[in-house]
Amino acid sequence: YCVYLRVKQASAACKVKLWSAQLVRERLVCAECQGDAMTKSDRCAGDGLEDVRTFWTAASAPSCHGTWVRELSSERCRCPPYSVLFV
Repeated sequence: YCVYLRVKQASAACKVKLWSAQLVRERLVCAECQGDAMTKSDRCAGDGLEDVRTFWTAASAPSCHGTWVRELSSERCRCPPYSVLFV
């Protein structure tokens, strides 16, 4: 499934990598939850709660972190290239 998240805050370190540079305030990003990242409840940890600010950390961009708010989720979808994947 995919989750659409509105970035509320992103650290300056996110600007270093091409994919993480998209994590800027008020941008809507698509995050994909694939099978390997799912918990026993068939959800990805960290996908947030609707209308609740959630903290995140980028695994492949050192010191890149911030907050976002989940706006909606969609089953059976694919995010476009350079999107976020839950790990």
